[in-house]
Amino acid sequence: MTLHFIGEVREPDSAEICALVAGLEGTRLTAQVEGIAGFPSALRARAVAARLEVPERVYAWRRMLVDLWPVAEQPDQSRKAFLPHVTFGRSKRGVRLQGQDLAGIRLELDAPAAYRSETLPEGARYTRLDSGAV
Repeated sequence: MTLHFIGEVREPDSAEICALVAGLEGTRLTAQVEGIAGFPSALRARAVAARLEVPERVYAWRRMLVDLWPVAEQPDQSRKAFLPHVTFGRSKRGVRLQGQDLAGIRLELDAPAAYRSETLPEGARYTRLDSGAV
């Protein structure tokens, strides 16, 4: 689950970001699936995700990260609705979602951490960053 997508970051800033995330003092948490979401829409979903019901502290973490590390290219991000979700599928053409239901499934999520995302021909690669990583 992505709390705050920062975008491209200069290498020297990655340690600061890791420190911010480490300061959240998070622990593992339990989330419950509320249903399925399609992005940009359920009629032509290029990404399919499980919408999550999460504890209030997740929203507090999100607000803190947006306040401490705003994204210049997305000035409205603090006002943008945050939809906790876990993406589990992607489609280049888009798929129509109808009748799928995963409601009630419980997920155990790890404590917050910073990740580097790389887009590769075979798909995205995510690498967890430690507070000392650059």
